[in-house]
Amino acid sequence: MCFSFPVLVSSQVGAARDLVHDGENGFIFPSGEVNQLARCMQQIVDLTEEERIRMESVSRHIIEKWVYRKLAEHLDQYFDFIYFNRLPRKK
Repeated sequence: MCFSFPVLVSSQVGAARDLVHDGENGFIFPSGEVNQLARCMQQIVDLTEEERIRMESVSRHIIEKWVYRKLAEHLDQYFDFIYFNRLPRKK
């Protein structure tokens, strides 16, 4: 998405709902469904140049909102939470 490409993700990918708008910037296929993956791959191959450019633009627009988030700050907060609030170890 950072390189403005249409994307393919399985339904198991946690970010699929946030980052992939099915049919707009890529396709979501059911996890483990190889035939569905192949179908989605063929859909991307069959895109017209206009459709591909539109999908690329949507991908770039969506990911730009995520790139500028303070992800490192949130990750730091997460590790602090894990470190300071961890469960006691069983003996």
